[in-house]
Amino acid sequence: MMAQSPSQNDKWGLALARPLLDPEIAVTTSDPTADHYLALPQETESFPKSADIRTRAFAAGRAAAHQAMQTLDLPVQPILFGSDRAPIWPDGVVGSISHCQTSCIAALGQSDAYRSIGIDVEENTPLATGLFETICTLDERAWLATHSADQAGILAKLIFSAKECAYKCQYPLTRALFDFDVFELTPDMDTG
Repeated sequence: MMAQSPSQNDKWGLALARPLLDPEIAVTTSDPTADHYLALPQETESFPKSADIRTRAFAAGRAAAHQAMQTLDLPVQPILFGSDRAPIWPDGVVGSISHCQTSCIAALGQSDAYRSIGIDVEENTPLATGLFETICTLDERAWLATHSADQAGILAKLIFSAKECAYKCQYPLTRALFDFDVFELTPDMDTG
């Protein structure tokens, strides 16, 4: 999912993500450039000390996740930060949080209905061509080469984001770490 201008974060984030997920999954967004989000004290304690921009993104992501809990009629509970940097979801909840410079998104579901969720948000900018070889398989790079340079960069970012979603979805189940070459994608340009 690609974020638009900061003033449109919530509107665009929800408009892009909502149709991708089951209606029973709560999807909420927040603005990491805002200073008004506060993480719960337990969450703040589990988050490693970092730059202000990372701290704001962390708090905004947790705020979106808390709002999603409320959407699911669940009590707001802390989402701790594991030693592997992955969120530790409260009992009964599965979810995913993502953020970029201008948007945060959280998608949560109840664990009796879903085993895992993966979501990613990225700026609507081309992926640097120097990253194509790291992110994309040989077949993906061949497919990208059939597009203009500008379009190839945006499509490469789409491939990156889709792989991030898949990785985030599998990780809570397998705890497996692996590289981008494990997944291979070919977007269907005719059907979107």
